[in-house]
Amino acid sequence: MTVVKTESKGYFSDINELKKSLINIYTDVGSAKLSDQEEGSVIYLVDWVKDGQNDHVLSLCKMKTGEYRIYRKLRERLKCFNTKFFTELVSNG
Repeated sequence: MTVVKTESKGYFSDINELKKSLINIYTDVGSAKLSDQEEGSVIYLVDWVKDGQNDHVLSLCKMKTGEYRIYRKLRERLKCFNTKFFTELVSNG
């Protein structure tokens, strides 16, 4: 069974505080290593209600580590190269 780490970054009533926190998260995740963060993190923006019964997710976003983004680009480029190379190889017989 896969375990997912969760953590709360706090409650924000001021948009500027929320922006600062999101920038810090973006910086931390972007500079993290694959071995620490794997692909990255998913950020949920939740409208918390005092009774806890009617909380709902307003938005979510995926933040990827820098290493993951580089490896993904390389994989995509190699995939395109292999497809093109083997197509030409088969057509030229």
